[in-house]
Amino acid sequence: MELRRWLGMTALLLMLSGCVEDDGYNAAPNVPPRPPTINPRPADCPAVGPKITTGIVEATMGYRAVVVTLANCSAQPLIINGYPVVAILDADRNTMPVPVTPGVVKVATDRGPARIRLAQGGTVQAAVTWFNSDDMISGRKVAGDFLSLAPGQGDPVVVLPIATDINLRTKVSVTAWSLRSPLSS
Repeated sequence: MELRRWLGMTALLLMLSGCVEDDGYNAAPNVPPRPPTINPRPADCPAVGPKITTGIVEATMGYRAVVVTLANCSAQPLIINGYPVVAILDADRNTMPVPVTPGVVKVATDRGPARIRLAQGGTVQAAVTWFNSDDMISGRKVAGDFLSLAPGQGDPVVVLPIATDINLRTKVSVTAWSLRSPLSS
């Protein structure tokens, strides 16, 4: 009997709690939802121009590849077309006489040049590839320590440090800019 009375009281209290009039104190504030942010400005963008970064150097059977990513930091669309302009620099940031050939790539996929329109925050990628070879000049190893990169011919250059074994006998190649990773098929 005692259990029946306790259950009845509990049921009555539960029903009455649903009948309380809303006094507005517990109502959610009437704040319009914020519009979604589409293609936010990438972090660490330069004051002018796109952001260019490199990934880690991937290695397999003597071949090397590094992915270069370009992000549009501007609120305006950015048109990318063709191949990045790449130069190899030594420790003193002097350009090394190492030719860079567009499109002749063994360890990455070159999808060929295409006109790509990037919205703010949009990214494209290219790969710089080379084959490891040893080169000693006057008993001193000469190696590239920096990549000089520009989105295209005549565009501003960005210089980035990179751990490479690129030397004066190395054959360097670069893929065209692409919306897909050049290291995937």
